[in-house]
Amino acid sequence: MKSLTSLILVFLLFGCHQKEKCNLIQELFCSPADSKALVFTLEQVWEETDSIQNVMCASLGKPLFIKVDKIYLPFNSEYQDRNCTGIPYCGPVRRKDRIDVLVNSNNQILFEGEIVKLQDLDSLFQLLYLNRGEDSLWPSSPNKCWLQIRWDINSSQSSVNAAITELMSGYANAIVPVISNNGNNICDSLRAKKDYVFKGYPIRTILSSGHYTLGGSVPPPPLPPPLPE
Repeated sequence: MKSLTSLILVFLLFGCHQKEKCNLIQELFCSPADSKALVFTLEQVWEETDSIQNVMCASLGKPLFIKVDKIYLPFNSEYQDRNCTGIPYCGPVRRKDRIDVLVNSNNQILFEGEIVKLQDLDSLFQLLYLNRGEDSLWPSSPNKCWLQIRWDINSSQSSVNAAITELMSGYANAIVPVISNNGNNICDSLRAKKDYVFKGYPIRTILSSGHYTLGGSVPPPPLPPPLPE
């Protein structure tokens, strides 16, 4: 009876032991180790307020991250490029190397100017990110690709949150074949070759907000009528 009890106890101890659950997205976009990194919430960078502009300019050279749920996404600020460097602004990344995603004021998601469903962002991102020069209109390789995420300040933060999360899911799914896990936990395999993955398959993100119509910036107001002579 004693030996049977011991066997049951051993079974319970080992039967309940589970391998660490791997969340590849959270492993890819974990909290930054660099103590100089600045982490913002979506709410903090929702609009280009004076206070945020001052922080952006004061943080030149420091890594920037936006925290969305449990992921920390590195990003570049278009505002910094235009206003903080003292170097003439040369415009955005060339068009073919940029994947453009917009959440408009109606909370519609536009991928490359076309309205799409949230659940399609994953596969659409993979298609362009892994283009590898097959279509000359899109990035020739992952390490030349930039992801531009824009939102109208009258859209909902939950819609933008969801779009960012789905895009990061697309990125994670795109690099799964690169991580040869040989039957091991895929997160363990990623930790062993994270530098290689991020060098060959980086995620470069530009964030910007503003006032947009269904697909583009709101045109400037007309000029006032001339003053009577």
